[in-house]
Amino acid sequence: MRSKIVLALLFLCVAAAGAFFALRAPARPNVVLVIIDTLRADKLGAYGNPSPASQELDRLAAEGVVLEQVVAQASWTRSSVAAMLTGLYPRRLPVIKEQWDPLPSGVESLAEVLKRNGYFTIGLTANPQLNVDFKFEQGFDRYVESSVTFSWMKDREGKEKAGHGHAVRSADDILGQSLSLLTENRARPVYLQLLLMDVHAHHRITVERVDPDLRGFPDSEYLQAVRNATLPLADFIPKAKKILGENTIFVVTSDHGEGLKDHPAVENSAKHGNLLYRSHLHVPLIVLGPTELVGKPAKLAGLVELIDLFPTVTDLAGVRSPSGIDGASVAQYLRSSSKIAVGSSAVSETRWRKGVNKIAVTDGESLLVENRDGWPGTAPEELYGFAAPQNGAADSTLGSNPQVASRLREELVRFEKGGRF
Repeated sequence: MRSKIVLALLFLCVAAAGAFFALRAPARPNVVLVIIDTLRADKLGAYGNPSPASQELDRLAAEGVVLEQVVAQASWTRSSVAAMLTGLYPRRLPVIKEQWDPLPSGVESLAEVLKRNGYFTIGLTANPQLNVDFKFEQGFDRYVESSVTFSWMKDREGKEKAGHGHAVRSADDILGQSLSLLTENRARPVYLQLLLMDVHAHHRITVERVDPDLRGFPDSEYLQAVRNATLPLADFIPKAKKILGENTIFVVTSDHGEGLKDHPAVENSAKHGNLLYRSHLHVPLIVLGPTELVGKPAKLAGLVELIDLFPTVTDLAGVRSPSGIDGASVAQYLRSSSKIAVGSSAVSETRWRKGVNKIAVTDGESLLVENRDGWPGTAPEELYGFAAPQNGAADSTLGSNPQVASRLREELVRFEKGGRF
C-alpha cells in the first residue's frame, strides 16, 4: 500500500513539474514572411539607394537586421520561391520550367513544417505563379491564391486573364485582407506568408503617375512601384504586430530582381528570367522582431543564399528543419550581429523558357556566368566584379582574371556533381 502511495506521489510530482516547465516554456513566435516580387536590393534606401521611394520601410529596417548580400537561386518567381520555401536548389526539386513544374508534394515546405509544429498557417499571393495549379497551397490552413491567371496558363473557372483589363491584386488589397485573417480566433502561433506583386507591374506605370519627389531619379517608374509596395507594407507591420503581439518575427525579401536599363548590350535584358546578372539576383532580406530572437539592429555582411531562409526561419521559431536540405541557418549570426559565414559560394540558374539556359556562381566578390544558350549580347562565359557593371560580353573581365574564373569554374563543377558549398 505504502509503495502505491509513494508511486502516486511521484507521478503527481512529475506531472506537476511537467506542467510547471510547460508554463515556463517560451511560446513559439509568430512569423510573417513578405515576398515583394521583382524587388532589387539596390533600389531600397536600406541598401544605399538615395531615393525616398522606400523611406517608410527603411525606417523599420533600421530597427532590425539587414542582410547585405543575399542571392536568389533563380531569376524568375516560381523556381526562386520554391527554393526559398524548401531550402533546396531548384534542380533538386525540380522546379526549373515555367510550364508546368509544380512544387513537389514529397518535399516539405516551410508552411508544412511550421504547421506540423503547431502553427496556424495563412498564405496569400498576388502572383498566379504560386496558385494551386502549382501546389503552393501545401501546408496552409487558409490559402488565398491570385485572382487572375497569366495568358499562357490553363483556364480556371472564376478567374480572368491578367492584362485583359484585369490587374493583379495590389499590396493594399492583399495586406488589408491579411489583417482581417489575423483577427480570426486562434489558439496557435501564426505563420503568415504573403507575395506582393506591385513592383513586378512597374512597366505599367507612366511618367505622369510617378510622384514628383521620385522623378529626378533613375528608373523612376520602377521606384514608384517600390513605393506602391513598401509604403502599405510599412503601415501593415505595426498593425499586424498589434494583433499578433510583440513575439512576432517579420521577414521581408524578394524572389528576384529586374534588369531595367543596366544591360543595354544584351538582348531582352530589361525584365527577368532570361539572365543571371546582379540586377536579377541580388535581393533584400530584412528581419524584424524581438532582440532576443533576431539580434540587435545591424547590417550584416557575408554571402547568403535564399535557400538559407527556410532553415533560418525554423531556427528562429525553435523548430527543426528537415534533414538533407541545401540551405543553412544564419540565425546565430543574426543573434550575434556578426559577419555571416555560411558557404563560400552561391549558385543561381535559369532554364525557365525555351532557349534559356544559364548558370552563375558568385563568391560575393566576383560573379561567373555561363551562358549555355548563345544569348545575343553575351559570351559563353563571363566574369565580373559582383558590384561592377555587367553589360554582357562588353564588360566581361574573363581574360584579365583567369585565376578567379578558374576557381569559380571549379565551384560550378562541384555544384553540378551534387556538392553543397
